[in-house]
Amino acid sequence: MTPYLSKKLAVMRFLAVVAIIWFHAYFATYGGSGTGAFLPTDLFARPFLPRFWSLAVMRWGMPFLGGLSGYLFFRSLSPSVAAFSAKYRRRFWSLLVPFLIWSALGLLYVVAAQTLDFGRAPEAESVRSIGAGLRMWLVQPAMGQLWFLQSLMGCVLVAPIIYVCVSSTRGWVLVAGLVWWVSGWPSSSQLLWMSPTVFFPFIVGAAFSILRWRAPRLPRWLVPLLLPLWLCACALYALLGSGHGYGARAGLLGVVALGVPAVWFGFDLAAARARRWRALSAAASSVSTYSFFLYLCQFPLLSLLAHRALPYSGDDQWVRLLQYVVVWALTVAASVGAAVAMRRRLPRAYALMTGGRHAPRTGHPLPGAAVIEPAEP
Repeated sequence: MTPYLSKKLAVMRFLAVVAIIWFHAYFATYGGSGTGAFLPTDLFARPFLPRFWSLAVMRWGMPFLGGLSGYLFFRSLSPSVAAFSAKYRRRFWSLLVPFLIWSALGLLYVVAAQTLDFGRAPEAESVRSIGAGLRMWLVQPAMGQLWFLQSLMGCVLVAPIIYVCVSSTRGWVLVAGLVWWVSGWPSSSQLLWMSPTVFFPFIVGAAFSILRWRAPRLPRWLVPLLLPLWLCACALYALLGSGHGYGARAGLLGVVALGVPAVWFGFDLAAARARRWRALSAAASSVSTYSFFLYLCQFPLLSLLAHRALPYSGDDQWVRLLQYVVVWALTVAASVGAAVAMRRRLPRAYALMTGGRHAPRTGHPLPGAAVIEPAEP
């Protein structure tokens, strides 16, 4: 992997996480279900601009992270028991351990919210028994964003099967994966460990690694056209597709299929034309190191900001729009600030909570922390 590609993937990973927070900020401020796959029809009655921005433009983030995870997992992987065992050991620390820690923090938040009556994590049930607490910790986390880690762990568990399917079919397994993704069944809320939202992009990323595919080089005149085509598809989806239940998945396919290439090739175009690319890339790369923490820190921060710190129950849509933007911006800023402070003051705890990413230079708190790959957000 070239230095430019490594830096590009790091920055785009950060942008993808920011896009996901934009998506979730819509539901924190405008209400409704945050599952994202099957949206209620009453969304048509809500303002177009935030629907267009959050429910369409920002939807490229999750598929990109899933594809990147699949690509990095199989990159330079030899199909042997020893190689897969090494990957499993690393993913134990980089996925399972952070999942258990952050899910426990979400459980503590719910218990504190019940006791002190200051609100609760989005869509979280009350903890009325030990069994309910264990379920919320291990199966149905209070922090909804943890479903992505659960799905990634599911992908990792069946990674040998994915390798065999991709290598034996020379990529034709992607057709079945695409049908699965469009169907949207089972949804993330129905089966957290087998979500098509993550599995299909993961398989696509795996195919790029296993089959040594490379991103095609588009003609220079075509790259600038991707952006308006993508935005037109987003507008159509926001106007017509976001409230049609299962049918929304088919409309979302065009949005994602144009969005990921538009951002990917647009990044190269912007880098080539930026006069201060080195300074910009250095700053972006520095911030991008906090992507994983930023993704995990967004809930319940979004909910607390929208419903406690900056509540608004009026009908003025401009005030609501301002709340929507401010809640998103404060969530990103506060999460990055917390990551910076924790990494400086509590480096070992930070490394543990982020799965060994950016472990302290003197000693590693996790086995193999120095070699854990950045395969997650």
